[in-house]
Amino acid sequence: MLSILIPTYNDSCSTLVNSLDVQAKAIKEPLEIIILDDGSTNSNITLELEILEKRPLVTIIRHAKNKGRLKSRLALANAAKFDWLLFLDADVLPCASNFLKQYFLETELSHPFVFGGVSYKDDVSPAKEFRLHWLYGKTREQRDVTVRQNNPYSTIVSANMCVQKSSFIQITSTNATSNYGTDIIFLEAIKQSGKNVKHIHNPVYHLGLEPIHRYLPKQIEALTTLKQQVEAGNLAAKERPLHKAYLSLNQFYMTAIFQNLYSLFSKYIMANLNSASPSIRCFDLFKLYHYSKLYN
Repeated sequence: MLSILIPTYNDSCSTLVNSLDVQAKAIKEPLEIIILDDGSTNSNITLELEILEKRPLVTIIRHAKNKGRLKSRLALANAAKFDWLLFLDADVLPCASNFLKQYFLETELSHPFVFGGVSYKDDVSPAKEFRLHWLYGKTREQRDVTVRQNNPYSTIVSANMCVQKSSFIQITSTNATSNYGTDIIFLEAIKQSGKNVKHIHNPVYHLGLEPIHRYLPKQIEALTTLKQQVEAGNLAAKERPLHKAYLSLNQFYMTAIFQNLYSLFSKYIMANLNSASPSIRCFDLFKLYHYSKLYN
């Protein structure tokens, strides 16, 4: 028995639900699909959800205002009637036709957190404005299951995860926040709980690429979340690569020099990030600069 939980905010999820519907009919296992409309402002999404709600397996719950990633997931978990939860972002699509079957097999085992991984399509050439998000996903998020399992707590992508309901609610109820960039909080909470994590090869395609004019501001917001959580003692600072880089700059009295050099080359860096061939190294410098400025 499985509750499939899909939080959405102005994202279409019809393609995902159609795929899940086909697979559900093939395996004939008890399941439900709950979609949470987290304050969508797009009238097309509202209409889409009204149509999906007519399907036998689908239930829609609605928030009047956007409450953010963790709070939305917690609301979905509390609404689920089954003991196992499959969280999927609205903008993903299962890679395999036996995607659901693989997760049903995992619910018979003893791992309360199972992560299937994420993939980015190779046979597409995203428009220039989406290229940075696509490249970052392929470079930093799309990882082989062996790599993920060797370092299980630092390679978690929560867009595709199957979790035990009681374990999820236990670690999430005290960490729910509306900030962007909350996956780091969720990751640390799992690690501190000491609960078993398992990575399997059961990926989804991430289709919902962000254009750069929205992607970069969200990254800066995530940096603010990181700083807040480090300062609150909720994250092990030494295990966060970006914070470690910032501490190294400070240790050698290089922070101001780095910021001045970045400012000198900022036009080149921003031009690169907005180009058809962005550099992940330039993106790393962008994040380090904006993270260091938070401490000024």
